[in-house]
Amino acid sequence: MARSLEELKKQYNSVAPDKNGGGMGPRGGMGPRGGRPGGPRPKGKPKNTKKTVSRLLSYVGKYKLRLVFVLFSMLTSTVAALCGSYLLAPIIDNIALTVNPDADVKMSAIEEVANRVIFLDDGLLAEQGNPDEIFGSPKTERLQTFLSKVL
Repeated sequence: MARSLEELKKQYNSVAPDKNGGGMGPRGGMGPRGGRPGGPRPKGKPKNTKKTVSRLLSYVGKYKLRLVFVLFSMLTSTVAALCGSYLLAPIIDNIALTVNPDADVKMSAIEEVANRVIFLDDGLLAEQGNPDEIFGSPKTERLQTFLSKVL
């Protein structure tokens, strides 16, 4: 079935040019200037839009169940992303902060959850270490003041 390059050249060069001087155009393909046979592609809307849409839907018809599943998954994902922060806020409060009614933070909960504590003062690292060191014997005066107010 394999043909030589010479046979292929003969076949494609023997195609009769169309009325617009077609044949093999400079951009390849058949027709004038490499376009399709019969002239340039039509532009604009189809002659019968309803028939065209129904034909497109008939092509997609066998994938109807998959498309419904994809649309349902997209909707579910969007709703979950929007509700995620509202659902996670109470969980984060219960685990990490354990906020009491007076809005004071219980450091004992942080001591239980954290394995390393970093104290920032005006956006700069003031002190860091394990919870026993930080809460037991703070080194900076600012951290001592903060802990005296919070604990």
